[in-house]
Amino acid sequence: MKRIITLSIAILLSITTANAQSSTGTNDKSSARGRNVAAFTVGDTEVGVYAGVATKYTTIFGEHAGLLELRGAFTVDRRWSIGLVGAGLWYDKSLHELVDDGSYRIEMAYGGIFVERMFSLSDHFILSLSVASGQGEVRYIYDKEYRDEKTWTEETIDRTTFAFFEPTVGMQVQVSDRVWLGVSGSYRNTSPVQLIGTDEDVFRKFSGGLTLTYGVF
Repeated sequence: MKRIITLSIAILLSITTANAQSSTGTNDKSSARGRNVAAFTVGDTEVGVYAGVATKYTTIFGEHAGLLELRGAFTVDRRWSIGLVGAGLWYDKSLHELVDDGSYRIEMAYGGIFVERMFSLSDHFILSLSVASGQGEVRYIYDKEYRDEKTWTEETIDRTTFAFFEPTVGMQVQVSDRVWLGVSGSYRNTSPVQLIGTDEDVFRKFSGGLTLTYGVF
């Protein structure tokens, strides 16, 4: 996966350099897009907006797991975007190792801000590099059938927070005026996760999957 990301970045930089050289003496916006599409303009700057959802594959405890990620952002000249991102873990399996009075599950979510550099290779194809950073929370909580006999303070076995830093490489193709489909891959770096019976790097993982974006940019 590291080799794939490194290769993607190298290809991306090569293509960007070639595009920059070929567009010398032309209007960047008109040549890169061939049309004027934006939510609104501020002087010569085109400002857009988009909202996106991604489903990603990852692993936890050596087993398959999923992530649902949501993004919303403002874009500038279809080159830069800044916005908010949030994601949650899907791992629907009962665990037993830490308790002897029932079963429990792991719940994790994180969110923050991101900055993205977009490269319009054509009117309908975009490569992007983004970096997200923020904070998350994870907890072990008893399954529902074991909560009735417990007070609300006993339902959670353990919980903690962590910081994250996640670079992402993405590719998108436009399938209609405002809808884009794509793929993305990322590596999630986190601060040590201080959760009982759990490796501190449990969420330091590669993940990748499909994206769906709706926007005007």
